[in-house]
Amino acid sequence: MSMVQGREVDFEKEIRPLLVARCGECHGPQAQKGGLRLDARHTAFKGGDSGEVIEPGKSGESELLRRVSSDDEDERM
Repeated sequence: MSMVQGREVDFEKEIRPLLVARCGECHGPQAQKGGLRLDARHTAFKGGDSGEVIEPGKSGESELLRRVSSDDEDERM
């Protein structure tokens, strides 16, 4: 489990369902755009073709957060 704002975050209960619902079409069991699969903890933390996208405990440094919040349509996930 990771810590966020002083509390433990359960990946399977809190993060995985969000990633599956929002990212599963492009980064799930059927497709892995950029080699990134986000529907399982071990593959999400492994990253994709461009490297790691999740920084446990450091969401501000997360490539995933940067990409989902990007104003650049070519970069945005």
